[in-house]
This record gives sequence, structure tokens and C-alpha cells, in this order.
Amino acid sequence: MDHFDDVDVLIMAAGTGSRMKSGVRKQWLTLCGQPLFSYVTRLFQMYGFTSVAIVMHEDDLVPAGDDLREAGLGATRLVAGGPDRQSSVRNGLRTCTREMVLVHDAARPFLCEEDVRAVVARGRATGAATLGHAVRDTLVRAERETIAGRVEREQLYQLQTPQVFRRDWLERAHEEARCAGFLATDDTSVVERLGCVVDIVQGAAHNLKITEPSDRLFLAMWEALRCGSD
Repeated sequence: MDHFDDVDVLIMAAGTGSRMKSGVRKQWLTLCGQPLFSYVTRLFQMYGFTSVAIVMHEDDLVPAGDDLREAGLGATRLVAGGPDRQSSVRNGLRTCTREMVLVHDAARPFLCEEDVRAVVARGRATGAATLGHAVRDTLVRAERETIAGRVEREQLYQLQTPQVFRRDWLERAHEEARCAGFLATDDTSVVERLGCVVDIVQGAAHNLKITEPSDRLFLAMWEALRCGSD
């Protein structure tokens, strides 16, 4: 079994989750009786990862630490996040020492172990890799809520996490982005800015990100299918 001794895992859980409109940050939504950050951390440990850090909102550090200890996950590092995702990743990177870094959203709890292993293997081989899912729906451009044109979908992917990078690439990419004031929605954009090529590994369609209130349905469905079997 691969124990991933060359990989640091960063679980990103520092967002406010304002679109969930739930009254609590979405990383505290529960799945199988565990907050999402705890559920995802347990998955990575079950897969064989030995270095896991959770980047959280500063106000959540103490209660999260209590929850992790009660769940038997007390060895997990907790890191205070920053005002935006990129600064939160930079804070997490300061705790990393291994050759590779895997970045994953706590709000994506529907992981497939085979996909995780595949993206790590590709990242090791090429230096940068991400899970992604080929777009299946018909896509259009819209103007004033009417169809204004068609978008060819053959080469389009929805990017997911985990995303895996050489640590030195990711550190340099984030430092240069910080100096330039460059903001991106994920780490592949930051690394691409260096001129690095990022490989895409086909991921499962169900590797969804919990973002909106209606996504609670997916949590309920997953719990009904998987609770007690992980």
C-alpha cells in the first residue's frame, strides 16, 4: 500500500460558504455524523496519507481541534486561513515539507480512492495534475437571458480537486502571484501562470462541491448510500 510519504495534503476549509445560506460555514455541515472537514480528513488517512493539514477560518480552529481529537484525528495539523483562498493556500504551504502537495476542498466529500491515487501518480510524473470531468451538457452563451451562441464542449472540462503539484512549483507560483496581485479561482491557474503544464485526470462526475442549499440533497443521498460503509 502506498503511504504517500512524499505528499503533504492541504484540505481547504477556510471559506465562509455564503452561498449556502445555512447559518454555519459549509465545512461544518455534517456527513455520516461528522463535519465535512473531519469526514474528508478521515478519508485521506484511510487512503494512506500520513501528512494532513486543514486550513480553517481562524474562529474555527479551537472547535475544530476539539472535534478532531474526539474523532481520533488529533494528529492532523490545523492552520489559520487568510482573507482569500490564495492566502489560505500560502498559509498551508508554510507547514509543508514534502516533495508533493495535494490540495483538496473540504466541500468535496464524495471522493473516489481510485481517482485520488490516479491524480497523485500523474502529479508525481509530470509535476502538476488535477482531477476534472469532461463537460456533458449543452453549453450556450447568453445575453439578457436569451441564447446568443453555442459553445463547443468537446474540449471543455469542469476542474475538480484534488490537485497535485510539486511543492517548489506551487510555492513559487503563489509567491509570484502574490507579488503581482494575481487572483485565481484555483491553484492550477496560479501554476499555469509560471508556464507549467497541468495534466487533467478524468474524475468521477459525483465529485461535486457543496456550494448551494440544494446541494444538501447530495449529502443526504451519499449518507444514505455510504454511511457505515466507509
